[in-house]
Amino acid sequence: MELVWTDDLSIGNAMIDADHKMLLDMVNGVVHAIEIGDCSVLSYAFDLLDGKLRTHCAQEENIAQAINFTFTRHKLAEQYILRELNYLKDELLDRNCVCCEDAIKHYSDSLRGLLIGHITEDDRLMKPVLQSYPYNFNPVGS
Repeated sequence: MELVWTDDLSIGNAMIDADHKMLLDMVNGVVHAIEIGDCSVLSYAFDLLDGKLRTHCAQEENIAQAINFTFTRHKLAEQYILRELNYLKDELLDRNCVCCEDAIKHYSDSLRGLLIGHITEDDRLMKPVLQSYPYNFNPVGS
């Protein structure tokens, strides 16, 4: 089941929402690479996802600081997600990207759960504060 953006995933900030849409697409790319069992595609897709997630985390932290949102718990959650992504990548590469159907489902569900959990549990905590700012609020552009 492919991850698809819906309005209920919106955090109330254009930059964060755009990142989340892109991250959903990237997770779908990683899942596709798992399904086809291509290690070079999988490694590349994970690397892209890791890089974008790190950039996204930094942008979220900048926004959180600009709106005086306590970010400590959020930052710990993001570090956990990054560790889990690397763990999943290493585990899949150690298996030479060969997985049975149940393992493919397990890895795919784990990746999807990490991202959806990040959006709906961690980022959603910023939404009430962000609603008092314009949707296109960008602390760098302010």
